[in-house]
Amino acid sequence: MRSVEASTFIDATPERVWALYADIARTPEWVPFVEEVVSVSGPLAVGMTYRERTRIGRIHGVQEWRIDELEPPRRRVETSESLRMHSRLTITMEREGSGTQLRQVSEVRSTLPRPLGWLQESFVGLVARRAMRAAVLGAKRTLENVRSP
Repeated sequence: MRSVEASTFIDATPERVWALYADIARTPEWVPFVEEVVSVSGPLAVGMTYRERTRIGRIHGVQEWRIDELEPPRRRVETSESLRMHSRLTITMEREGSGTQLRQVSEVRSTLPRPLGWLQESFVGLVARRAMRAAVLGAKRTLENVRSP
């Protein structure tokens, strides 16, 4: 299993950061690698699922995610069984002074036999690190109304 993370400080309350992440249908507006949210099964709640079409470099895919844990406005955990991987994404928002420390941790485990599984986990880990960094920076730019460099 591989674990990667990305974090940033956002000059916004945890409630504002939570609201941005809770509006899953609008994710493509601020997460650069999400091309489209294909479906959302309902309002944000444990058991809700959504499918998103992503593109990172030349890699295209559709993943389905399931919300497993919610602790508004502090923590959300979701899992995916797409792309022959078990993926777990934990998003936390901790108040820090007048702002929020946003952190995303992704854990991936391949379902492919070893050693192919290890190679897939390594590759996906590298891609996930870049993607999560883009996501947290997209949230920061959106909530702080800062233009992209």
